[in-house]
This record gives sequence, structure tokens and C-alpha cells, in this order.
Amino acid sequence: MPPYVFGIAGWSKTGKTTMVERLLLELARRGRRVGTLKHDVHGFEADHPGKDSWRHRSAGSAATIIVGPDQMALFRQGPPSDPEQLIPMLGEVDLVLAEGFKRASWPKLEIHRGSGPLACADDPWLVAVAGPEQPRSCPVPWYHWDEIAEIVNVIENARSLGLAGR
Repeated sequence: MPPYVFGIAGWSKTGKTTMVERLLLELARRGRRVGTLKHDVHGFEADHPGKDSWRHRSAGSAATIIVGPDQMALFRQGPPSDPEQLIPMLGEVDLVLAEGFKRASWPKLEIHRGSGPLACADDPWLVAVAGPEQPRSCPVPWYHWDEIAEIVNVIENARSLGLAGR
């Protein structure tokens, strides 16, 4: 069975990577094997300490792919386009947290700091929003970004409702 894909979307510098780290810790605590897929529109240098892909792996991701305009890298423990085509490269994972990919067709959580428009307001795949304060106009349930267990429940419930995003 292919892994379930759930997106973490939002504008730049809103806290998406920090949210992915926090979700990974809770999902690992629950015994889930999770991979991450990271979209980088600006390009990247491969796996330097402190960078997003390094942070994902340090937080517990079993496998991470980072994608830029002219290159991609897979970081996976063990032996050595289109985001859907990258999912199998993550190997044996139950869940993929896909950071970025605002326009992808899978269920997603938007990280929002409370001012300005939502990046995914009209997206039928948007299932929840998280941030420090509730946006003025929020078409889906909102969670404070410290409610990590509740947000993981949203991810797991979206899967059980058949919102497989594939």
C-alpha cells in the first residue's frame, strides 16, 4: 500500500519546517514511520547542519527528499518534476509529510501567522490551519501551533476519512 501523503503549506518564513519537526516527534512517539518531502523553490545546498533537510533528519525523518529548480537530493537512512513520482523514493514509510507544494492535490495543513491572506484559502485539499492566532477568515478548523497532538489527530483523521490525496 502506498504511503499516505499530507501537506504542510504556507507562505515563506511562517514556520513550516518547525511544524514538520514537531509533528515528526509526535508521530514517532506514536510509532509511525514517516518520511518527508521538501519543496525548495530557490535551490539548495545538500544537507548542511541547520538547513531544513538536515533538521528533518535530525528530528527523526526516516527519509527526506529536497527538490529545487535544477536538482534534487534524497537523504535516507540505510542503503543508498512531479512530487507524486518522488514518493516511492522515500522507501518504506507509512506517512509522508510534504512541506511546501502549496498546489499539490493532497490533504494539507496551512501554517499561518495570523495576518494577511491564507495561501491555500480556496484549496479544496485544505483541512486545517495552525498558527499563533486565528486568521480573520478561516474556512477550515484552526489550531494553535502548540496543539501538536491535536494537529496529528487531524492528520490521522483525514486519512481515516479517505482523504488520501492520491
